[in-house]
Amino acid sequence: MAKKVYTIRQVAELFNEPQYRINYVVDKQQITPAARVANIRLFDDVAIEQIKEYFMAQQIAEDLKGMANE
Repeated sequence: MAKKVYTIRQVAELFNEPQYRINYVVDKQQITPAARVANIRLFDDVAIEQIKEYFMAQQIAEDLKGMANE
């Protein structure tokens, strides 16, 4: 059975985020694509989980910052 992979556009749609933000996370967190086809990076479920963890950490940081400002 073939492993499911996603393009940057598909990942952006999954998270309802702009593509540039997904590109930023991938570059900043040095997330390695599962495969490449020409110049298209393909990401597997492990990479999706890493991106999700980044966004969760960002949300927690924003929540803490908001609590500190109250």
